[in-house]
Amino acid sequence: VGSAEVRFLGRKGGALDTGIAPIVPVKGQMLALAPVNGGPRHVIHARDVYIAPKARWTLVGATTERGAADMSVDGAVVESLRAKVAELAGALKTAPEISSWAGVRPGTPDDAPMIGETAIPGVFAALGMYRNGVLFAPAVAELMASALIDGKVSVAAASFAPTRFDNPAKALHSP
Repeated sequence: VGSAEVRFLGRKGGALDTGIAPIVPVKGQMLALAPVNGGPRHVIHARDVYIAPKARWTLVGATTERGAADMSVDGAVVESLRAKVAELAGALKTAPEISSWAGVRPGTPDDAPMIGETAIPGVFAALGMYRNGVLFAPAVAELMASALIDGKVSVAAASFAPTRFDNPAKALHSP
């Protein structure tokens, strides 16, 4: 599955150059296990898995499958998550599975969001929040309001400009 491009059409139907890099789908699969005695009581982060105990279940996640946009759950992937959990928290090894699911997140070429004015003057975008959309929402709202209402763009906000891929020197957070 390919990436999605943000397109705007001019009055004559031709595509306008927004300067926005394509959004890349990033599939993630997760699993919920029943709580068990001796299970973890705090979040455990490892290199390629995390365990988040909640009141009614223990969440295990999440895969990062760049370029995949389907919502199917792969049994082998779920088993891989279970195996990693068993290494980190042995008590969960035999925990019953409550549910498993997949979702798709919007990624960017450098995994940082695109926030601000596009190459089309007066057209702004806030895209590609990846897995942090809800967490970033208040900060993104402040950055967008400042740019739209006050016309101010901080140095930090400028580093997330949607047009930064045309000029990598402007992307302060990128390698």
